[in-house]
Amino acid sequence: MTIELTSNDKIPQRSYDLETLRYAAAGAGDLAFECRSPPKKNDVFNCVAADGDVHTYDILSNGAEVARVSRNAIADPRSCDGGQYIGRTESITLRQGAYYCMRTPDRRNRIVAMRVTDLPGEADSPPLRIGIEIGVWER
Repeated sequence: MTIELTSNDKIPQRSYDLETLRYAAAGAGDLAFECRSPPKKNDVFNCVAADGDVHTYDILSNGAEVARVSRNAIADPRSCDGGQYIGRTESITLRQGAYYCMRTPDRRNRIVAMRVTDLPGEADSPPLRIGIEIGVWER
């Protein structure tokens, strides 16, 4: 699966809904995938290949609980137990090959496990594509 970050804004991003596992309207999803070029601010374009800046790819919580875990959460949802979950409006930087656990506060028994399979390179410009694998667990 691929998450495509749009370039309609200064910060390339895409909102995502964990219930439907589909894109959501901007600001309406449970979380957002985004690209930033620190130390640039929100008022200038981020993640443009020509500027030569280092890009970071993040998951920003918009109500979802998200944690990076050390074991394969797609194969075993118990990998998500005891994870350090971030709260609303916090973010986690994505790492290629890393596993993440995501859930919504109203459905903590439903775990969406994700592994990042591919991150765009520094020479890429929007639209930027993040490759992921997803597994869903009901407990």
